[in-house]
Amino acid sequence: MTQTGLYTTVGIGDNPTLAKIALDLYAKHDPSFIGDLHFETVPEKLWPINQLDRIWSIGHRTAHKLNQMGIYSMADLAHANPFRLRKVFGPQNGLRLYALAWGVDRTLIREKVIPASQSLGNSQILPRPYTDINDIRIVLQEIVAQVATRLRQQHLLAGTISIQINSFTTRQQWQQTQRLATPTNVTQILQRHAAALLTQHWQSGVAQQLAVYFGELSSDTVTQLDLFNTPATLAKQQQLDQAIDQIRQRFGLTKLVYGASLDAAATAISRANLVGGHQGGQVND
Repeated sequence: MTQTGLYTTVGIGDNPTLAKIALDLYAKHDPSFIGDLHFETVPEKLWPINQLDRIWSIGHRTAHKLNQMGIYSMADLAHANPFRLRKVFGPQNGLRLYALAWGVDRTLIREKVIPASQSLGNSQILPRPYTDINDIRIVLQEIVAQVATRLRQQHLLAGTISIQINSFTTRQQWQQTQRLATPTNVTQILQRHAAALLTQHWQSGVAQQLAVYFGELSSDTVTQLDLFNTPATLAKQQQLDQAIDQIRQRFGLTKLVYGASLDAAATAISRANLVGGHQGGQVND
């Protein structure tokens, strides 16, 4: 750390779940960047948490549903009726939530996890609440460009695009998904789809977190003809993306940015100086 200036946060626990919670709740806020959580400290460190969606694997909707059941803290969850949880959330998720409140993790690390569906995406917490759709669109386009670069790096094409907007203040979540007529990894095409999806479906509200996910991924070794873009136009767009990718890989993201990234609402340039999405620290000797 003293040589590179890079910080690493560490979560320590008796199982992966406790280690993850220790990382999220304690390590990131401790001067040592180390947090620990063990079975014997669950009542002391885990149960007092009364903002349920701060806990790994509990989303806003699940937290809201738990609140409707009269469960407002991890202690409430730990002492809830497991049969009631099972009835509301289903056999698997209900018992998983109950076990989570007690720090129990039945995952076998040696078993390979095969995701039900593959997707690629990125999300970011906005520097302030956004209410103007134009401000939201600027950040949305930046995130799309970032994920499109990752698609090309992994030689993948996206078949669907999903946009998710969260408001922590109102505890509301907005999400829209669209299937693309032709799978693609071209930035401009994906940005057009994202902008259209936002414009057509976003009404109003407060945006504090913005996420973009691409699904139904396929290999780019087979390209399907696009009815809305001629082969010549598509080739030019692909060449442009490749040139931008090469310049950024060699000289850094901020050496070549879109004009919209100079707007006050944009975040790409400021986030380029972050480490893992967080401000880098300064080492004092």
